[in-house]
Amino acid sequence: MAHLSQEEISDVLSQWGLGMRLDVTPATPNYRWLSMAEEEAKRLCAWHNEPVSFTFIATEEINAGAVPCPALIVMAAGCFDFLCRLANTIVGKGIYTDIDPRTASAVEDSDEQVEKTIRSILKKQQWFAPDMVSWSRYSEKEGIFCFILLSLFRFVILHEMGHIVHRHGRRSHLSGQGYLLMDGIEQPTMASDSILDSHAREIVADKTAMQLCHHLLEEQFFILATYSDIKEFAHTYLGTEINRIKFLTQIAYLYFAAIDQFLVTPFEIGSVRSHPPAPFRAITIATTAVHGYEKDPRRTQVVQFLPPAENMLAIAIGKRTNRQWLAQLLEDPRYEAHYRALFDRVDRWSIVSQTVPRQR
Repeated sequence: MAHLSQEEISDVLSQWGLGMRLDVTPATPNYRWLSMAEEEAKRLCAWHNEPVSFTFIATEEINAGAVPCPALIVMAAGCFDFLCRLANTIVGKGIYTDIDPRTASAVEDSDEQVEKTIRSILKKQQWFAPDMVSWSRYSEKEGIFCFILLSLFRFVILHEMGHIVHRHGRRSHLSGQGYLLMDGIEQPTMASDSILDSHAREIVADKTAMQLCHHLLEEQFFILATYSDIKEFAHTYLGTEINRIKFLTQIAYLYFAAIDQFLVTPFEIGSVRSHPPAPFRAITIATTAVHGYEKDPRRTQVVQFLPPAENMLAIAIGKRTNRQWLAQLLEDPRYEAHYRALFDRVDRWSIVSQTVPRQR
């Protein structure tokens, strides 16, 4: 089966009720960014040994998804815009340049200010464009913005690739059509007996995304470190393999946590939300990156990866940092029980032979 044509993609979107395909070819400043992102997504899709297509969809919703058959990864234009605004908020607050995220403490601000900042990331009057920001003339910050945005975008696309690689949509439904898997700020509730399988699918997709992002960063780091605009950042924060794993874990956590900020009902162990909470997902992907799947997350030291990421998010949105949140989560016996039960389902939703990238 070949990659889908534009007409075939439009037909698939109509079939699944996903709206219209966004044509990103017009030569406008905003579409230029979307066009470059679309080309990167197509390169990422080429990693799979079966044809996988990609398209942006013309909606302001913040979500991305995987159509199982024919294999198609979709991202709402609003989701890419959200990633731009999240990266802009991080860089605009001076993180990595004026503020060291490893040692910084969040500025204590009011709940009203936090909500205002979150709304400014989520809501907008126009599409994000680099010339809208105050730091656009600073080459170092521009380089860091582009790298953070690229890392966020790759993780989201490769997470959806993970669902396709492991055939989650095809195996989640009895019909031949399969099941559409969507990730974003609208997370459905599920029957309690389906939660473990749903969470296991997300963790397996996260693991695939982490593996492939890590592979890319290892492959490209030494080229990245030669760019003058980003050289100091690369050597300071990405200079060793463990630091690169930390960075990718933190980037994933920032995306998860930012999405969690918009949920009406916070996650609690034992709830019926379809996706695991941000700390849970970050710990599991860091654990798999360092040690492979572990039955006991406390055997590793990967929890040290997350406080800097929490600092970054807290600074970006002006949120007070709860320095006990991680310990409280890990000490909750329900967390350990959920973790152990979840990982009993991981093998069920993994196709190991499909996870190694082929040469592009």
